[in-house]
Amino acid sequence: MNLLWIADPWDTLDHAKDSTLYLASLAEKKFNAKNFWCIPSDFSVTENSHQIQTLGLVKNYEILTNIKTLPLSHFHSLHWRTDPPVTHHIMLTWDLLLSSKQKIINHPLGLLKWNEKLSAFFYPNWIPKTYLLQRPSDVKNILKNKSKNWVVKNLIEAASRGVKMLSGKTKNLEEELNDLYEISKTPLLVQEYLPEIEKIGETRIFILDGKIVGCLNKKPQSAGIMDFDTNLRAKPKLTLSKPNKTQEARAIKIASDLKTDGIHFATIDFIGNQLLEINVTSSGLIRWYDEQVKEKDRIGPKYWLHCS
Repeated sequence: MNLLWIADPWDTLDHAKDSTLYLASLAEKKFNAKNFWCIPSDFSVTENSHQIQTLGLVKNYEILTNIKTLPLSHFHSLHWRTDPPVTHHIMLTWDLLLSSKQKIINHPLGLLKWNEKLSAFFYPNWIPKTYLLQRPSDVKNILKNKSKNWVVKNLIEAASRGVKMLSGKTKNLEEELNDLYEISKTPLLVQEYLPEIEKIGETRIFILDGKIVGCLNKKPQSAGIMDFDTNLRAKPKLTLSKPNKTQEARAIKIASDLKTDGIHFATIDFIGNQLLEINVTSSGLIRWYDEQVKEKDRIGPKYWLHCS
């Protein structure tokens, strides 16, 4: 069985912890699968045939570099595991993949619909007070009379990059907002800061084929919770967890909606009962979770029950 992983550039990965490599290694062991690696810009069409230029074959967390162009029909399934940003080029790639009629996890139409920064707006009663504003000056006007903290994000970055904690009291507020805007030239997302994250952390719920299959808690280190951009090395403390009743009910509803749109695997993040984000492109921490639980509860093997 030949599998194609559409993922991030090989040299940007934390290979020992990467969830995509973990899933690929399970396929190699379980099905003797051959895992091929590529990035979104490697797709093309030649004489009406969809092609991919692969970087090489992945074996045991290493890549055997052998750049080769193959037809998409060469693969049993394609697995989209690329981190944001979702650029115009990425959306064009999803269009191209749709026309190939190959089996793709997650489905490109679902990826397009469930934008990770914006899809929480499908559930407006479940999210913190949130604004989406076109210009830095609009954000400044919202914040200038507010003393409490707000989380301001651009729409293209991930993993706490492109995120700042700001308020009307922030020094050089206009400069900070302009810096965020210049990164992406997209609207800015402004969200009420929930201070309870410092006590209870963030709940991540894993969704697979419309069902909850795992849960963990990410609690920020005491240092630097207020300073997103400069404390990326302060990794959160991870523990196994269970969703409360409200989180569970909301996650089940979201999971059902995701499945309807062809989203096989996703994660949903909450602070308390407030929905933060739905990750459909490259949900992480799968390997960490599976290392903590019994074999029957592991997410990775369950992923392949649907894909095989």
